[in-house]
Amino acid sequence: PILINYGGWMVDLIENHQCGLVTWQLSVDEAAQAIVDFISDPEKLKKAGQQARNLAETQFNRDKLADQLNQVLLSSINQLVKSPESITREYYD
Repeated sequence: PILINYGGWMVDLIENHQCGLVTWQLSVDEAAQAIVDFISDPEKLKKAGQQARNLAETQFNRDKLADQLNQVLLSSINQLVKSPESITREYYD
């Protein structure tokens, strides 16, 4: 399972995928209690662990991310080759 104590895009990701615990808006005592409650529920802990694993394998897989980056780079290169006039003069200087 994933535990974060800050806001941002990870909050939505964790909550939408039910793969962990978000404590960023809690006091220290509330966060500590939330963690104790979370790890005291074996079923919830197991499900969150499975969901976190699934999320890691499907959305954050290193090979998949590398392939996506490669496709973006190739697409950019192909676009430049097809229409070099789209490159402004400043890139040549």
